[in-house]
Amino acid sequence: MDMETYLTIIQLKTAALMSAATEAGARVMGASPPLIKAMADYGMSIGIAYQLVDDYIDDETDSVAEFSIEHAYGAARRAMDSLGDVEDSVYKEKLIEMVELVIQMARSKDMSATPELDGRPLS
Repeated sequence: MDMETYLTIIQLKTAALMSAATEAGARVMGASPPLIKAMADYGMSIGIAYQLVDDYIDDETDSVAEFSIEHAYGAARRAMDSLGDVEDSVYKEKLIEMVELVIQMARSKDMSATPELDGRPLS
């Protein structure tokens, strides 16, 4: 499969789900339209990064032409960039930590790290 097709599949599945979730959260909280868009963009980018890393770790990317883990790092950077105009808060810190966790998983090639919220595992 070529990289473009692979990315389209990821965008239509995992990334679309994460984008809808982050956008919905912003809408429920009564966020402004720019913040809603920023959260949707964040969800799309972190969803792409996460799925790329997951497939990379599971060795499911061998059949993807031109695959590089750098694609995941690029998506992670886009997730961080989408938070640029988001007001500093504990919530923004947690979103940044999620990006850092995905990058850590890619670098260690290990998906077993458990994200935490307020010192408690989310799983």
